[in-house]
Amino acid sequence: MPVAELVAMFLEAKKADGRAPRYLADLRARLGHFAESFGEKPAAALSTRDLDDWLHGLRLGRRVG
Repeated sequence: MPVAELVAMFLEAKKADGRAPRYLADLRARLGHFAESFGEKPAAALSTRDLDDWLHGLRLGRRVG
């Protein structure tokens, strides 16, 4: 199943769970970027390397905590 389809299903499940609109909007934004990157690629074909490279590409600041 393509990543984009799984993301859509996940978002629908969270909406059905009655999650807050703000939470859903945040998920849509975050997972939208993920789906844009991997969209039609089968989820089973994603490797840990794919995910690691994608996460590093986000260039998020290091959190100390």
